[in-house]
Amino acid sequence: MLSSDIDNRFQLIWHNLLSYDLGPASRRTLLGHDPFPFFSRTFNLILLDGHRLRTQVETEFARGSEHERLLLGQFQIGLRCVMDGGTIVMKLSKVEDELTARVLVMLDKIANELYVHKPTSTHRNRASCYAIAKGVRCNETLNGYVAALQELWYEMTYGGREGRGTSIPQEQMLEGLVPFDELTEETNLDRLTALGTGAWKIQLDALRMQHQKYEHSRRPPGVPGIRGQRPERSHA
Repeated sequence: MLSSDIDNRFQLIWHNLLSYDLGPASRRTLLGHDPFPFFSRTFNLILLDGHRLRTQVETEFARGSEHERLLLGQFQIGLRCVMDGGTIVMKLSKVEDELTARVLVMLDKIANELYVHKPTSTHRNRASCYAIAKGVRCNETLNGYVAALQELWYEMTYGGREGRGTSIPQEQMLEGLVPFDELTEETNLDRLTALGTGAWKIQLDALRMQHQKYEHSRRPPGVPGIRGQRPERSHA
């Protein structure tokens, strides 16, 4: 909740991000997709934390790829709305995933600093984490990313024979921006490992604790755990 003295500085808009038109300007805007209201402005802090609701009904377009379209659509919005030198905070999942890894490589190329942060409260036993890109440089590289993300969004939404979206395997998304050979270069793998190690450790510790609690709940009262059991002595 925002305090009343700063509430007038914020504008809250309830809207489905997938219903915005995030395609290139050269493409015809189709019925049902609204223009994004903030592309004429830039901000020094961008928070990208949209997620698909469990109760959300799939649209007639791009069935089965809404998770990826939401991720890539947010990414495009962040790149287009961030101020030069600003910060992007973006929720991701599984640092080891190819799509997530490509997003991190792209952010690493346009930011002065990049971190992966994993909260130790609600997210500690999940695969989710946050990329924090500080000092984002609004240069030709970023503009190239935006143009490619616009084309990809349009293809995933309106492409294909029936015009309801082309099905693209997740591991092939952003392949044109970060080819597999580049992604698996030793320097990039080392960088991704360094970025993800902290998040992996937090998740590992949380899952280990969760497993211990589960094992303890299944054990009958008075029965010691594996570590508390003494080996039986053999008698001659």
